[in-house]
Amino acid sequence: MQEIVTALRQYGLETVLLAIAINLCTALCKIPVKLLARKAKNSANITRFIVFMPIAIGFVLTCCYTKWIARGAVSDKTFVQLWLTASSLSLTFYAVAEKLFPAKSKAEDNVAAQASKELLETVAESLGVHVEEQTEVVGTDKAQKIVLRGRKKDEIEK
Repeated sequence: MQEIVTALRQYGLETVLLAIAINLCTALCKIPVKLLARKAKNSANITRFIVFMPIAIGFVLTCCYTKWIARGAVSDKTFVQLWLTASSLSLTFYAVAEKLFPAKSKAEDNVAAQASKELLETVAESLGVHVEEQTEVVGTDKAQKIVLRGRKKDEIEK
């Protein structure tokens, strides 16, 4: 609660509300982009533009706010300052929310780890390298280390 009051004092109510609106609109606009990226061969070509969405959406929302609610000029210093501050604050809110509520599930992490392990084993076999797996307990979770060991000197000479 204290963080919200501090943000309101530092940035002003209009900036905080614009930042929240930018976050919500960006989240809604990202959904079709991500769905389209899943269907594409190279999804990175599509998803790399998601980073700029809050800035573009922030511009549109700040224009609407300035024109219809604040009744100010859309091209003056105050407008640019409000636009960039609200967009930056929305990115900050997004980063904090991502840390508090991570999007990836454990199942997705395990699938990615298994795929990486299989790839590593395939590469190791093709290079003739021995793969040794070590498991160590860290807290309540098990962490796996994969150690690559080359051929010993006497094995190479035979």
